[in-house]
Amino acid sequence: MVARKKDERVTLKDLGKLLHLTPRAVAQALNEERSTVRVSPATRKRVQAMAQKLNYRPNRLAQILRTGKSGMVGVLAFQAFGHLFQHKLYLARKYAEQYQLLPNIYIIPDATAESRDRAVDIMLDSKVDAVIAFNDLGKPQIRRINKAGVPIAVVGMADTPRIPRYYADLKRGFSLLARHLVERGNSRITLLLDTSHPWTVAQMESGVREVVDEAMRARKNVSSKTLIRKITFDGYMVAEAPHIHGIHAGGYLGMKELIVRQEIPDALICNGDDLALGALLACAEAGVKVPHDMRIAGFGDSPSSSVGLLPLTTMRQPLDELCRMAFADLNDMMTTGKPLGNREVVLSYELIVRASTHTPR
Repeated sequence: MVARKKDERVTLKDLGKLLHLTPRAVAQALNEERSTVRVSPATRKRVQAMAQKLNYRPNRLAQILRTGKSGMVGVLAFQAFGHLFQHKLYLARKYAEQYQLLPNIYIIPDATAESRDRAVDIMLDSKVDAVIAFNDLGKPQIRRINKAGVPIAVVGMADTPRIPRYYADLKRGFSLLARHLVERGNSRITLLLDTSHPWTVAQMESGVREVVDEAMRARKNVSSKTLIRKITFDGYMVAEAPHIHGIHAGGYLGMKELIVRQEIPDALICNGDDLALGALLACAEAGVKVPHDMRIAGFGDSPSSSVGLLPLTTMRQPLDELCRMAFADLNDMMTTGKPLGNREVVLSYELIVRASTHTPR
C-alpha cells in the first residue's frame, strides 16, 4: 500500500501503482475519459472498488485541460417549496456524482421568459457538458441549448420539443385517484388546483373528467356537476393567510372559500399534499369532519402526508427511477456524442390509500 499523508489527494498514478496498471487504464476503468485502452469487466470492477475505498476524486482542472470538457452537468429547477423540490435536487446530486459529474445547480426564481433566458445564459457560460431540467424550461430556451450542441433531458414534463423526456403519466394518476373516490360512493368531487402550470392543470382535470364521464355512462351516483372547477389560485399565498406557512395557504384559503359558499363537496382532490394539509386545517376550524363529512386526497406523497392525526391518501411519483434513467441517457449522449432525439419514457403513479379517504361512508 502506498503511504500517504492524512489529507493528501489520491491520484490516478497512485491507483495504478496499487493495481499494477497504467494511469490511462485506470482512467478508462473509472469512465473518466474516452480512450483506446481496453479494460476487462473484472479489472474495471477492481479499479472502481479501490477508488471507492481510497475516496478517489478526479482532478477537475486536469480533466478540463486534457479533454476540453468541464465535467459539469447543469441542473435547472424552478423555485418551489416543499419536499418534492428538495427531493429533485437531492436526486440530481446523487446521480450526477454516480457518473463522476459535478452538478451545477441553478434555481430559476419564476417562470418568466427573462428568468428562463438568464438560467440558460448561466449554464452555457459555465461550459456545462449537459443539462437536465425539471419541469417546463420553455421551448425557446431548449432550442438555444440544442443549438449550442449541449445534450439536454427534461424530467417531469411531456410538453417539450423533440428531446429526451422522462415523466409520470399525470392524467392517469389523477384518473386513479378519482376512481378511488367514485368507488367509495363520492358523487361531488371538487378539484383544488394551483394554476401556475396550465399544462399540468389540464392533465389533472382531464384525468378526473374521464372517470366522471365513465361513471355517468355506468349510471353510478355521479352527475355532470361532479367536477366543480372553481377553486384555483396561482402561486405562494403568504399575505392572504399569514398565520400558516405559505405552502399550505392555497389549500387553506380554497377550502375556506368552499365553506363560505356552502359548497362543501363530499370529496376534495388537491394537486399537492401541502394544499391538502391546508384544506384539512380549514375543515378542522369549521368543524367539517374528514373523512366522515368529506374525503380529502393530496398528490406527491410528501413525508408530512403520512404522519399526523389524519394521514393523507395521495399519489407517489417514481421520481428516483425517472432521474436514474435520465442521467444514464445523458451520460450516454456525452460519451458517444449521439443525441437520443425524441426519446420518451412514461412511468405510472402509485396510489397510496390512507385514513383521509379510507373510512366507509
